[in-house]
Amino acid sequence: MKHIDLISFLMAGGVNVKELDRGPKDSHQLLQEVEKKEVKLVHSEGKVWRVAETVKIVVRIGDEHHPEFIKQTARIYPDGKHVQMKGFATITETRIREEELSETVIRGMREECGLVIAPEQIAMPNALDCLKMEHLGIPEYGQKIDAHPSSVYSGIWSVANVSLFEVRLAKRPWPENLRVIDDGGVLITLLYWKPSADMPEHLEQRLRALSP
Repeated sequence: MKHIDLISFLMAGGVNVKELDRGPKDSHQLLQEVEKKEVKLVHSEGKVWRVAETVKIVVRIGDEHHPEFIKQTARIYPDGKHVQMKGFATITETRIREEELSETVIRGMREECGLVIAPEQIAMPNALDCLKMEHLGIPEYGQKIDAHPSSVYSGIWSVANVSLFEVRLAKRPWPENLRVIDDGGVLITLLYWKPSADMPEHLEQRLRALSP
C-alpha cells in the first residue's frame, strides 16, 4: 500500500486526515505499522478499524505471597499530548509480523520498561493465577478482544486480539519508586505498586475450589 492509497482508504471511512496527522501518531506512522506489524485496516460500521494482535504484560516482583508490580501511570507523546492511565495499566505491545508472542513480550519489556528479560521469566497464567489477579485488582487473564477508539490515531477505532502474560522479576530493577522511560520519543511513566485489601468471601470460595 502506498501513502496515497492509505489516505483514500481513510477518507472513504470518514477519517479526517488533517486531524489524524495532528495527533500523537500520524498517517505515515500508521502506514509503517501496516507494513511492519500484525496490523490490518478495515471498514466496518461506517468506521475505520485498526485490527492488531497484541500482548499485555503484568510485571510481578518477588514471590507470589507478597508480590509487588510495575504499572504504567501516564504517557506523554511528542506533540505534548498527556494520557493518564486509569486503574492498573499493563505493559502493552503490538506483535510484529512473524514474531512469536514470547518475542513480543521480550521486545515490549525492553522498549517500554528498559529491561532485558529471559524467556524463562515469562509465564501464561492458569485459572488459579487469574483468580489471584482478580483479587489484587489486576485485569483478568485470558484471550480477549479489546475494542475502543484509538488513543493515538485520531478518528480511528482499534480492535485487538489480546494475549496476557506475566513476567516475573526476583527483585526491583531500579531503586526509585517512579521511573520515566523514553520509548522512541514517547515518555512512559512507570510506578511500583503493592496491592492491598482482604479477599472477599466469594473469591475465597473460588480460590479454595481451584486450589489442589
